[in-house]
Amino acid sequence: MKKILPIFTMIWPYATIGFFKYAPVYDWPFWYFIALELFFISTTAIGAIVNADDPNITRWNMIIKIVHVPYYIIMLAMGFMGVLITFIPIPGLLLVGPFFAIIIFGSNFFLLCMSALYGISYMITHNPVKHILRIVFHCLFVVDVFAAISLRYYVKKQEK
Repeated sequence: MKKILPIFTMIWPYATIGFFKYAPVYDWPFWYFIALELFFISTTAIGAIVNADDPNITRWNMIIKIVHVPYYIIMLAMGFMGVLITFIPIPGLLLVGPFFAIIIFGSNFFLLCMSALYGISYMITHNPVKHILRIVFHCLFVVDVFAAISLRYYVKKQEK
């Protein structure tokens, strides 16, 4: 299995945070962000397609899900701050807070589904009807980590 492709998926959210931290300092244009995101999307999709038959992909799926947990906690805190902005009695901020929270939720859900591609690709190539519940759980917040861990243990048990 190409180890670099799942590693790119692991660092994706942290590279995005780094971009927004350093973009104003170095005056990077917005298309750099678009190129960065397209790079990570394509490497994740290619990694999931190329390695779909490898049982080791479930290990990488589990590691990716666990590595993304701190990012989701940070984004949850930012979403709460976005909602709290709504309670500030300034009319312009009344719309900014919910919009900010919706944008964070949408981007996190997209990342969640993209990081689930590794596990879903394995399950689709190995009897998708048997794994339909795990496929659904891979696309739900919090439950996705437990679904990845249970898939890994299921595959390890099948290998023995």
